[in-house]
Amino acid sequence: MSVVLMFGGQMPVVKVGRMAGQFAKPRSDGFEERNGLKLPSYRGDNINGDAFNGESRLPDPHRMIRAYSQSAATLNLLRAFATGGYAAMQRVAQWNLDFTENSEQGDRYMELAHRVDEALGFMSAAGLPLDHPIMTTAEFWTSHECLLLPYEQALTREDSTTGLYYDCSAHFLWVGERTRQLDGAHVEFLRGIANPLGIKVSDKMDPAELVRLIDILNPENRAGRITIITRMGPENMRVKLPHLIRAVRGAGQIVTWVTDPMHGNTMKAPCGLKTRSFDRILHGRYGHRRLRHHQPARRPGHPVPVEHRARVLPLHGRSRAGRHHLQAHRARRLPAYQAFSGESVEVIAISVRRGQARVCILQRHPDLVLQHLAHGPWAKYNSLWGIDLSDS
Repeated sequence: MSVVLMFGGQMPVVKVGRMAGQFAKPRSDGFEERNGLKLPSYRGDNINGDAFNGESRLPDPHRMIRAYSQSAATLNLLRAFATGGYAAMQRVAQWNLDFTENSEQGDRYMELAHRVDEALGFMSAAGLPLDHPIMTTAEFWTSHECLLLPYEQALTREDSTTGLYYDCSAHFLWVGERTRQLDGAHVEFLRGIANPLGIKVSDKMDPAELVRLIDILNPENRAGRITIITRMGPENMRVKLPHLIRAVRGAGQIVTWVTDPMHGNTMKAPCGLKTRSFDRILHGRYGHRRLRHHQPARRPGHPVPVEHRARVLPLHGRSRAGRHHLQAHRARRLPAYQAFSGESVEVIAISVRRGQARVCILQRHPDLVLQHLAHGPWAKYNSLWGIDLSDS
């Protein structure tokens, strides 16, 4: 998808995946009650189990070891795909075929993919080498919410060349709505590491508080350190976002603005499952873009969530996933990706068709997020590879 998006937008794309570490879930309520039985809430696989029974819901610290092992295995698989030839641009038309067949959005995607193939064919005919690492490998970064501090602290290391501390559980970490208290432990931990950081912001965020939070996490005002991820519906965005942008600009703070239209647009289908309206997601994306034109801010980005299993169907759009699909594809609320691949392909196709692909994913720029991703001690630690937990 990123190659097609890069081709349509004529701009580099930074690929950041919420994976290899997102095993904790924030909860507003500490308990869950069913049929008169009250148990602790499910807080993610690295804390307790999803099954609704007393044994499963007991916190188990050994789950953190299993989460670490799973994350390491996932990262090794990503590395194999990214550097083993599978990510070569010549294979663009062979990727994602499982969800591009027999669908309108799949046809749009394949049309763009074939245009990429034609461009590569022209480059080859002109004598330009296609075996350069840029053409045959891919950079892929991981991210998750900094939530379970004992896990994050155990994977924090000092870089011997710079003296800076990096949380090697992921390249990019963010602080959520429930844990962004200015005097809280999560903010205190994040301000001490050198990773690029995200701040999830809802319509409840006070502009002055956001300015103070950015100042705590980025006192040197370094470009690329802070990404603000707004998660509010289109209506709240029109009212709240301009005030946040003006406050940050007025303080002279350098941030990257990203919108997360998958959150703030949740509704419940008749079958009882949580879902999202495809049209509202598009309105959230383009509303964010229009507001930024009126309130100029530094280079925007938009997540394009993808679910690798078609059984998870949290939104419906022009592919017309009906009620019977939502009923048939019931899925547990696990910390997985939040979208069906077909709709994500359609979002990209619509963006390219409207000439708006330039604002679809974090854009690469030498003084922004990529600088912090590239300059971390990942060559040494490789984000979990080879880290010994015995001394932590």
